[in-house]
Amino acid sequence: MKVLTHTLALIFLSSPLFLHSQKVSINSEKLSNHVYMITGQGGNIGLFEDTDALLMIDSQFGKLTPQILAEIKTISPKTN
Repeated sequence: MKVLTHTLALIFLSSPLFLHSQKVSINSEKLSNHVYMITGQGGNIGLFEDTDALLMIDSQFGKLTPQILAEIKTISPKTN
């Protein structure tokens, strides 16, 4: 029983590592004139585009920042 418990714990704890090692496809969908939804590894990111700036709502995947910014640049050149 102890071996089974340790095996299940190892699988449970290593699954996030497995997910992070997989290639993630970041995509965007225009919801309205100024609102977009960016999808990828499980969570969604909201993006609001104003005349002067962009507002990103939800930034939980720091490791994917370069891919997320690349997708945002396909929506608007307002990123730096």
